[in-house]
Amino acid sequence: MAESGVTATLGAGRTRGQWLSTVARQRELSLVAIMFVLGGLVSVTAPQFLTLSNLSQVAVLASIVAVAAVGEALVMITRNIDLSVEAMIGLVAYCVAIVLQRHTLDAPVAIALGIGIGLVLGMINGAVVTLLKVPSIVATLGTLSIFRGVDYLIAGSHQVPLAGLPPGFTDPARDSVLGIPIFVLVTLLVVVIGSVILRSTRFGRQVYAVGSNPEAAAILGIPSRLVSGATRRLRPSSGSRPAWSCSPPSHCAACSPASPAYSGSWSSGRSTGHPRQASCYRSWPRSSSGV
Repeated sequence: MAESGVTATLGAGRTRGQWLSTVARQRELSLVAIMFVLGGLVSVTAPQFLTLSNLSQVAVLASIVAVAAVGEALVMITRNIDLSVEAMIGLVAYCVAIVLQRHTLDAPVAIALGIGIGLVLGMINGAVVTLLKVPSIVATLGTLSIFRGVDYLIAGSHQVPLAGLPPGFTDPARDSVLGIPIFVLVTLLVVVIGSVILRSTRFGRQVYAVGSNPEAAAILGIPSRLVSGATRRLRPSSGSRPAWSCSPPSHCAACSPASPAYSGSWSSGRSTGHPRQASCYRSWPRSSSGV
């Protein structure tokens, strides 16, 4: 009886230790803890910080950044970065606001115009990185200045006040549903859609494959340049095909010598064959390949 009690205690201790170790490895939790600590410190000096009205305003402002972060996440998963997001947001916002102030377009058409401008700017970034092969940090640092300069060139010293916008256009920024700001609900919807795309669609698996190993992704028939460029538009097929080099062969069912889909041989950890199925990246173990 005593031995069984000791065994149960040790088992519970190990389970608790494993749970704590798993929690400690979640990097996002450290950011949440830091936010709570900073919020507590600010609330001590400014008690009005934790009021419902102020928290609602903070959530609305954060939701705008969160929507941009979803698109930025797609870019970063493919081993790239986009530094021009802030300038793109400013340029698109001014273009939409100025056409609304001058009554050139109706609100829905103006919003569609803004989406189109953002798409074109993203395509410019994608073309510079994928076609001209300029490192993304260098390319987007340059387009950051270019987009900001275009914004200054168009706007000059002119500003669009809220009174110049159509009635009701800015109401979603203040309205709420069941006490939750509309902007926050829209952000949650965008995050859910982004998660579904990455986890449950072919394009999402291709994004992870390109970010894990662009050369291997090209070998498997994934258009690495096209996928990388598409992630910039959401926020051409690869040329030469390098030697097939899965290692170890068990990482890919279609290129394993034991698989009927494999043709070739293995020598010194490298394969001389090619998989017959371009979609074999789906069988890669996520824990070892990240795909």
